[in-house]
Amino acid sequence: MTLLQRQAELREKLGDNAPTLDASRLHPWAWDGARSLWQRHHYREAVEAALKTVNAEA
Repeated sequence: MTLLQRQAELREKLGDNAPTLDASRLHPWAWDGARSLWQRHHYREAVEAALKTVNAEA
């Protein structure tokens, strides 16, 4: 039930044209920096870690 409610919320907030993303297809720098957080559903922290890792590598 929670999953259905969450999907409805995402459709409402993001609309029909919302992008989809398979995080494991990210560049290795980004995914390596974010993987463990993403897998534990800490998405905001995962994105931040990916950004920091890419910035450091670049």
